[in-house]
Amino acid sequence: MPFVEMERMRPECRVWAFNAGRTLDREQEKMIEKRLREFLSQWSAHGSPLEAGYRIVEDHFLLVAVDQDVSAPSGCSIDAMTRFLKELGEEMELDFLDAPPCCYRDEENNVRCVSREEFAELVEKGEVDESTRVFDLTVPTVGAVRSEGFERKLAGSWYEKAFFGVSA
Repeated sequence: MPFVEMERMRPECRVWAFNAGRTLDREQEKMIEKRLREFLSQWSAHGSPLEAGYRIVEDHFLLVAVDQDVSAPSGCSIDAMTRFLKELGEEMELDFLDAPPCCYRDEENNVRCVSREEFAELVEKGEVDESTRVFDLTVPTVGAVRSEGFERKLAGSWYEKAFFGVSA
């Protein structure tokens, strides 16, 4: 049984985060869940099944996790996931692989995703600041998703380093 609910996965499990490029409706989420479960149930590296899970967050983001201690993903298996997401995205008119990388909550509590250039302009105008809630597409592990959160304050995140010149 390689598919595991992400909530039941160990904190050390690796995570990849993808932005769908727009808000997903319930039917789209159901289709993604169905297809992703099928893919993850057969996902393997060098013939060894990968223990993997996923979560859809805020009707916008897809988190995929794998337990490298059970079986480590290989370059070929990661390529297979990339191909799967590209094909699924094309079918559903989504872009999991090239959607805007800077995602945040606006004043009305909506999720907005923009290019780095657009985000820099928002910083310059004062429309986003260190207290703005951002979505961290670089979150590395299931444990980080649980403890730091996939959604967090801009302060202390890579956004702060990139847009406010704060060094690590």
